[in-house]
Amino acid sequence: MKTLKTDSRNTLLWTAFGLSAALASGMATAAIFVTDTRQDLYEVTDPSILEIAKSTVLLVDNSGVANLYGRDPLMTKDTVTGNFNLRQRPFSQSKADILQGHSLCSSVKYLNQTSIGKCSGALVGPDLILTAAHCIPDQETCDNWVAVFGFDAANAADPGGLQIPAANIYKCKSILSTSGAPQEFGTKHADYTLFRLDRTVTDRNPLAVETHPTYTTNETLFTLGHPTGLPTKLATGEVISLDPRNPLSSWMLETSVTAFGGNSGGPVFDTETKKIVGVLEGGADDFSFDSTNNCEQEIVYNSCFIGSMPWNYTMVTKTSAIDFAGSLP
Repeated sequence: MKTLKTDSRNTLLWTAFGLSAALASGMATAAIFVTDTRQDLYEVTDPSILEIAKSTVLLVDNSGVANLYGRDPLMTKDTVTGNFNLRQRPFSQSKADILQGHSLCSSVKYLNQTSIGKCSGALVGPDLILTAAHCIPDQETCDNWVAVFGFDAANAADPGGLQIPAANIYKCKSILSTSGAPQEFGTKHADYTLFRLDRTVTDRNPLAVETHPTYTTNETLFTLGHPTGLPTKLATGEVISLDPRNPLSSWMLETSVTAFGGNSGGPVFDTETKKIVGVLEGGADDFSFDSTNNCEQEIVYNSCFIGSMPWNYTMVTKTSAIDFAGSLP
């Protein structure tokens, strides 16, 4: 396998307890291994990855979009242009709301970028999105979510597209295939949903899903998605273990891909083929309270292993085109 060049090897990590708690809550979390590998798209120089990124989406629930669902919005429709203006709600504010008033430490990355949405996904057919089942497990949820293309930061000063063209926002219309979301650690199956949009996407290319993926320890991977609801980020890592003693190994990859809550459902790619080989599922806690500085800090783990046994890792559902029972074109 080719190696995707990166300055460091990072991960989002799981403990058995953290995995169980995150799946039970219905929304996965994550963390960093050694050093953060996230990059904004303006920092990415590989044109093939930039092209792929155009076909990835941020998923926003019905509390986020006015004039579609009529609730307190993060996006409101501009009556002049018809496009959607984003509320200037920086990550520092949105995360503080979740943390019940605790502020984020000043060393946390992307504090001033806009944070919206809850999951990630990828266009895999003219009107088909692949994501995680714990993001969209059923039709009732589908009815209340939208997919947003092009939520990116253009440069270091850009908090992330303060206006989204209406043409980039699509409703979730119907579920074609789903594994059903796992409810607790060690349960039966993978974590993916394939759903249809309310209309065909004509200005972006569907991404290829590997038909017969093979997985090798140390194989390099990358993901494109929206950690903590932020503008699109590229992050890298590799397969750290294919340990058959792990009861989840038949459907899950243990990887060192950097990701956070919000990356859930994002596509994971083989670096060489640039095809989707997995759906990002989850990790351990993103943040912990720093009592010295009275703020919440990103958690950094120094190893994926206890001895030779994998312990902390990014969960990635193994995915192939044959999973979707002929639904893909």
